[in-house]
Amino acid sequence: MKICSFFEDDNAVSTVVTAILIMAVIITFLSAINAYYLPSLAADHEIHHMQDVRNSFVELSSMITSGNPSSRVFIPLGDGGLPYISSVSSSGIITISPDGSSFNIFMEGAHSIEEQEYEIDENKSVIEQIDHVSTLSMQTDTFITNNYSVSVDENNSISVAFLNCSEVFVTTLKNGTIVFNETVLNNSYYNVTTHPNTVNLLNLDLLNPRYQFSEILSETSRPFNLTFVVGINYITATGQKNPPKTGRFHIKYDMLLDPFDINISSKCGYLRYTASNNQWLDQEYIFENGAVILKQGGNSTMRSNPFFDYNNNKVTLLLYNITGDRKSVGGNGVSIVNVLLGDENKIEYRNVSNFSIVMNTEYEEAWVNYFQMQGANVTSQNESLNIAFNKNRYNNSSDITIIMNDINVIQSS
Repeated sequence: MKICSFFEDDNAVSTVVTAILIMAVIITFLSAINAYYLPSLAADHEIHHMQDVRNSFVELSSMITSGNPSSRVFIPLGDGGLPYISSVSSSGIITISPDGSSFNIFMEGAHSIEEQEYEIDENKSVIEQIDHVSTLSMQTDTFITNNYSVSVDENNSISVAFLNCSEVFVTTLKNGTIVFNETVLNNSYYNVTTHPNTVNLLNLDLLNPRYQFSEILSETSRPFNLTFVVGINYITATGQKNPPKTGRFHIKYDMLLDPFDINISSKCGYLRYTASNNQWLDQEYIFENGAVILKQGGNSTMRSNPFFDYNNNKVTLLLYNITGDRKSVGGNGVSIVNVLLGDENKIEYRNVSNFSIVMNTEYEEAWVNYFQMQGANVTSQNESLNIAFNKNRYNNSSDITIIMNDINVIQSS
């Protein structure tokens, strides 16, 4: 009988072990990629996406404040995912909230201003409580010799001696010193027009910088008075003195009204992007009253300041009210945000004795830090900020300009 014998062979075992080791290396490599590389790559992708969102909000703020009646900006809701791995794409939500925040301004002893326009042809006339003069011209019949003057006081004035079309003599007195005293020429500093009744009229712009009277007015403490003298009295055949009525002044100016306390309310609202990231921190970008705010966790900070200007004792506040209905749209595509700018309402106040702001906002930290950098004292409670400005910086001669803009924000994806 033939007996079969078995011999050990290590070749098969070696092949299996090699395959197992290769599989282990591949699995380890794929696990390392999945655990470290892909999350890091996805986080980097989402970081760049959030930077694109920030740039879109800054662009939106810039477009709105440029005064363009209509603007459009593209905001990416998600990062689009990694190539071939779109399942890890982030997403986001755009929310428009017209009632999301408010801005209330309080002013004590504020003088509002009112635009006036007069034609003065009386022999002598005085206009009081003037804040600013925008137009001041003299007009007279070219065939009649006359003298005219406009004065702030006896040391600051401009006078015109009119002899004929080629001899118009202007003298300006500043702080008691003559700063302009020359004959001015036709077509250079004044013009002569033909009236429908064939009477030639001379028109002279008294605010021409050459005469320096505009400089006097800009340096004069407000409010101020102006005294106008039109021509000279003449005696009639009966011995009666009458004004010649041969000329007039045309003036446009802002008149200072009586002081009173003012409360101006504005529901500024906000436009907000809320991210839903997979690997990077969830963040929010907000446009609120001209500012671009970044919120991360419980903290918020400004990435672009509001358009407020503090220049010595002059304060200018640009307020933006978002109108329309509250709505939200989410996804991971690109959102198109259209902004329609409404009419601008500009209000100016002079000599404000004290002013403060009460603001209701969800982003207290960003606004507190901003106002404190402007030298204001800020207290907060339940999403309400009380902002009081330092009287040493904004004293009794403060001028406040408030420009309110309505904007209609329309979002579509």
